[in-house]
Amino acid sequence: MRRIVKKSIEVTETKDVVVSESARCNKCGKHYENVYCDSERFISNWDAMIQSFKCAFGYGSKFDGEYWEFDLCEICLESIFKEFKYVPKGFRSDEYIHLDDERHQAVFDNWKVVGEWEDLKYHTYDELMEYEDLLDEDYFQKMIKKYHPDKV
Repeated sequence: MRRIVKKSIEVTETKDVVVSESARCNKCGKHYENVYCDSERFISNWDAMIQSFKCAFGYGSKFDGEYWEFDLCEICLESIFKEFKYVPKGFRSDEYIHLDDERHQAVFDNWKVVGEWEDLKYHTYDELMEYEDLLDEDYFQKMIKKYHPDKV
């Protein structure tokens, strides 16, 4: 549920400018609001924390002809994802650590149980070594100790 509040401000002409913008998560009800200090700059930014969804249902659907719009905050979206059987494409993708589909699914299944995204968990020691120059040294050593303690 989004709501935009406008007010008129006299510049050289009177025009409507956005002074605030808000959204509410349809699942938990949490309210997010952007308050603008002028028409282009804002004091707060919630756009990254809540996502909008649109669904249009066609012929044969039990919701035939209906068009839905709703917003979900990141927390509620993540809780819904935890109910998925299959990992959504692009979920928790990392530009440096590539996971093939099978590993991505394994990491997703593990995340649903333990609550921690462990994208390096299913890599062999040799595969982990390929990331040595890409990852922070302390983090890299921590991952080696965690997943391959016999190699330390």
